Amino acid sequence: MLATLLSGMMVVAATACGDGKADDAPQQSNAAPDTAAKPPVSVANIDKMPMATIDTTRPSSKMPPAPAVDQAVPIRTPDGEPARYAMKSGRLTFRYDGDLRGERVVTFDDYGLKEYTEDRFTQFPMNAMSDIRDGISIATPTERFSLEAQTKTAYKLPNIAMQNYLASDSASKMSLTDYILARSQAKRIKEENLQGYATTMYEIASPGGPVRWWYWKGIVIREEGEYTQMNKHHTVMLQKIELNIPVPESLFQIPAGYKIQTPPPPPSPNPPSGAPGAPAAPQK
Repeated sequence: MLATLLSGMMVVAATACGDGKADDAPQQSNAAPDTAAKPPVSVANIDKMPMATIDTTRPSSKMPPAPAVDQAVPIRTPDGEPARYAMKSGRLTFRYDGDLRGERVVTFDDYGLKEYTEDRFTQFPMNAMSDIRDGISIATPTERFSLEAQTKTAYKLPNIAMQNYLASDSASKMSLTDYILARSQAKRIKEENLQGYATTMYEIASPGGPVRWWYWKGIVIREEGEYTQMNKHHTVMLQKIELNIPVPESLFQIPAGYKIQTPPPPPSPNPPSGAPGAPAAPQK
């Protein structure tokens, strides 16, 4: 499955049903991010919550200015480790548009080898039966986890993508990001300047239709596709980007009191974070 092959990479999601005229939301400040780990909520579990507990406003159609980053994704970091991104650390905030609304926040370190993803979304427009879906996943060079707060369980899988990369001839020829894209059979569609970000757009087939990702310096800054488990088209758009920030090591550790279970339970509803590299990719 795509989830196994793409273990260990990043998240972001996308458009289709939006009319491309999202209202401009206020730009967020550049204050240092709060990277303290929050109590995790399971990707798999669906909790009914009051509508007021999730922000369903449309995202800004304007992305933040592209940061100045000269280098491409290196094959190796200065420490000699594989790299997914061109930057050592960062925090990216995305907002959903289209048939889903919510927020995704991705915090990474060690050139993307460590990643902490929080995802919260619901269908839009909401009604009395609408569910708010919350999820936290953690990826490290050796493992990836999906955390379930209600049972205090962390479901663990090995980071297969990293293992396969290090065992391949490609480890000395291409970056980890390029390797993952090649192994996933993602089609390179075109180069595109996306509001000042020099991106490469990739596409992969799925039962709901093609899913597209726009990569900038190894990072997905936009994704378009369909969340087939809810039959919803969606867009996840970049709203804020902070690079080379301090990230505590504790963010990538399982909170105290959690039991680790492996292998994980059978597939269940996940957020639409299908970009190659998502710590918990959807079962398309």
